[in-house]
Amino acid sequence: VRPGSHLGGVPARGERGRRRRPAGHRPLLRRRDRGAHFPLRAQFTVPDLRPGRLDSLLALSDDLVKSNIFIEGISHKIRRQIEDLECAGGVEPGTLTVDGVPVDSYLTRFVWDEGKYPVNAPLKETVASIQSQVTKIEDDMKSFVPFSGTD
Repeated sequence: VRPGSHLGGVPARGERGRRRRPAGHRPLLRRRDRGAHFPLRAQFTVPDLRPGRLDSLLALSDDLVKSNIFIEGISHKIRRQIEDLECAGGVEPGTLTVDGVPVDSYLTRFVWDEGKYPVNAPLKETVASIQSQVTKIEDDMKSFVPFSGTD
């Protein structure tokens, strides 16, 4: 994700304004802002997650804010590391991959992994699972970052 990127939910519309989507899924639209133009657009299909009861959502709301800040911070670290690798000349732009798929394709062809994050699981468990995965990614990043000290 580059600076100036936006992510927002946009309902898919069919004939006569009716929603057209796979059962239980919502589309998301990602676009990159470059001036007045939006050259990169990708539609993500995200399932309708089981929200739970109001009291559990209220209890989870503070945790969601903290999780969002944490995950967004790690996302920015990943973006900076990719840019640093490409700018340093150590890696040709577009050659970095995630699970064998180029980074841009991986991001624009996102598919919800229902095996890892079941739709019927409580939202608190889904958030904890995602946060655990992001923590693992951060730990992996730390082990791959080259030492740049002067000692």
